[in-house]
Amino acid sequence: MPALAEVEAIAAMADPVVRNLRITQCYAELSRAFAAALPGGANWCTFATWASKQAGRSIRAEDVALALESRLKKAAGLNEVFQQLKAVLGLDRESIIREVAKLALRMGGIQRSSAAVAEGNVKVFAEIGREFARSLEVIGSGGTEAAWGHFLGSMRGGDPPEGQSLLVQAFGHYRKAMSEEGAARGERLLTANLLIGFHEQTRLQPEIQRALDEALLPHAILEQHVYEAISGKLSWLPRIWSWFSPAREILLRKAAKVVAAEVVKLARMVVTDQMMSIEFPGGRQLQLGHDVQRPFPESLAEAHLPELRELLRRVDPTPDSRQGSGARDWADFRERMHFITDLFRAWQEEPALFGDPFSAAQVAAIGLGRRPAGAL
Repeated sequence: MPALAEVEAIAAMADPVVRNLRITQCYAELSRAFAAALPGGANWCTFATWASKQAGRSIRAEDVALALESRLKKAAGLNEVFQQLKAVLGLDRESIIREVAKLALRMGGIQRSSAAVAEGNVKVFAEIGREFARSLEVIGSGGTEAAWGHFLGSMRGGDPPEGQSLLVQAFGHYRKAMSEEGAARGERLLTANLLIGFHEQTRLQPEIQRALDEALLPHAILEQHVYEAISGKLSWLPRIWSWFSPAREILLRKAAKVVAAEVVKLARMVVTDQMMSIEFPGGRQLQLGHDVQRPFPESLAEAHLPELRELLRRVDPTPDSRQGSGARDWADFRERMHFITDLFRAWQEEPALFGDPFSAAQVAAIGLGRRPAGAL
């Protein structure tokens, strides 16, 4: 069971990549420890494990250059200019696109987007992961009335983003769920999970917005770099000719402008696509822009708990239905919460979510502060 000191040490790590791996593994351990005290379904840390693992892909900018290259190769808007480059200067489309994709990754926009995701990842863990570790200390000490009172009373009053009133309510529901069974416990769990989700997403709003906005590369600077990349593909004789041929120089500048504009557009799309998916155990890939496909379990098909019904009224425009749950714009808080609400509800009773996010060998490497080999 992760101790409070471990959570605080992980949150203080400087390397965003290794820190994210430690956060993901710690969430998995917190999830299992909390479920041992409160069995019956997934807790918030259970879902946070897989959300953090997905965030790691954005933090590492994993496969961004390859995804951008793939989209650029298929971009119909580039066909004409590349036909001209081939006909006039003999330049190959694929080699230019490969170079431009690598260039975009070095330009800084994608790195700034990754940094925003990393900031959000540790921001939430340092707060909510800490409270789960503290709650486990309370449970481990016997869970007396006084201990729970001290724990809940130590949190900040007021609404998020600064206040922690939703966390106080959530852990209050977790505590009550420990004395309930069956569907009643399930509804308490869901209520607590959603309250923490509401708090978390309110806190994350600036980082999510920035992660999407930062993916937009500076057009003018990018255009010059693209021009240099295309010119660099010319052999020495055509390059000299272009210096003395206004028509060829115009073509190079036009190509740089068109390609840069496409890169700016597609870079955000690639980053958005990466942010708007989550992979659950068994390779089950969920697209956040699509409605939740998994039906609600029978025990959660209808909400009976008054607090749950009231919460669903606030966060779910289509209560008791998954219709319209897909989030078209992940930066839109209401759309994001609608999806998360139905996701939590549909997957709460899935045992596979308690699986390991990494192999034993990878966990050992992560524990030593290293980035492990293999797919992460």
